[in-house]
Amino acid sequence: PHGIALIISNIKFDQDENGDPPNRDGGDKDELALDKLFETLDYNVVLLKDLEGDQIEKALKIITGHEEMSFSSLKKPKDKQKLIPLSNDDCLVSPHHDSFVLCLMSHGEEGVILGIDGGEFEIHDIYPIVGECKHLSNKPKMVFIQACRGNEVPSADSGIVARKPDDITK
Repeated sequence: PHGIALIISNIKFDQDENGDPPNRDGGDKDELALDKLFETLDYNVVLLKDLEGDQIEKALKIITGHEEMSFSSLKKPKDKQKLIPLSNDDCLVSPHHDSFVLCLMSHGEEGVILGIDGGEFEIHDIYPIVGECKHLSNKPKMVFIQACRGNEVPSADSGIVARKPDDITK
């Protein structure tokens, strides 16, 4: 395999009496699409679902070898199965991997990703964890985040302009 693709997908949130934050309906489709993409690209895919804020950091530390524990330690006794497929050494970054991919999909606010419990994981904490992994030294580390950055709705002018593939090659 070329490397590890860690997908953290928070879909079912602990909601308050007003139903906030809402669940991320359709997030399961994103999981499947990313899983298929990275398997096609010959990555070992690790999918972690519905993590609390502090568990996001722990998951990154486990997969990059900063902490000696298993992914099952992220579960609490009352939790249903949330972690998939996590029992072998292929889930940990090793010297034979060429790169590392992190996909974070959740709700967010400016500078943070929210766990299902509303706990925050600060985006700027990704680099110290992933960047200091000895097996990823001088190797590409790709991070993709799908999350809002607060409640402000962007104006129509602030988006990215989509172009047709023909326009790109001209």
